[in-house]
Amino acid sequence: MEGKSFERELPQGYRLASVMDAAKGKFAVIFTLISLVFLIVAVGALALPFILDPKPIDDFLYGYGYFMIGILSSFVYIVLHELVHGAAYKKLTGEKLTYGFTFTCAYCGVPRIFTYRKTALIAVLAPFVLFTVLLIPALAVAYNVSVGLYIVLAVVFAMHFQGCSGDLYVTCLLLFKYRDGRTLMNDTGPRMAFFVPDETLLGKEDEKTAGFIADMKAEQAKIRNNSTRYATKKRER
Repeated sequence: MEGKSFERELPQGYRLASVMDAAKGKFAVIFTLISLVFLIVAVGALALPFILDPKPIDDFLYGYGYFMIGILSSFVYIVLHELVHGAAYKKLTGEKLTYGFTFTCAYCGVPRIFTYRKTALIAVLAPFVLFTVLLIPALAVAYNVSVGLYIVLAVVFAMHFQGCSGDLYVTCLLLFKYRDGRTLMNDTGPRMAFFVPDETLLGKEDEKTAGFIADMKAEQAKIRNNSTRYATKKRER
């Protein structure tokens, strides 16, 4: 393990500890509720300056124009957020990335490998750290320069804080529940599976873990087959 950032195959003596999927099942509902709480907290905190030190809003459709620009800018932010995840994973593993959208989230993953805890922490936290460091000073300056610009940045920051809710949840799991540095995570994007070392399994096979690995390989084989068929059809055209 020393010096490694990931494993291509799950080593012996590991068991599946938990799986969280932001795109389906019970956790998708929990994830949505958590993200809404984060959004409400962010909006409340960003509205506080107007309550403590009211400033007139620049006349651009009574402020709603700035709000709409903020919404549009948030879509750009979502793309950048996932690209930062991808850049961190690429730098640390060099492996092929997957990007996509579901009804509940945008995502970036490295589904073919198992990343160690340190690698997972860096990749998961990268967008939160980068954009928080950039946006908080920008908000402080913008409020004293242009309330309109503050509104735009506030909407983006609210989206940022909400979008990082899942990342922060995973971070808490890795920091407080899965504290062993040997912990491995398989990240498909919307689904993250955590594997912990279990010496009692050395030389044995855990049924739950083996089932997950078999399903994972079947999914990857299906994706490869679909890609091959698409490439073949494209050449035939």
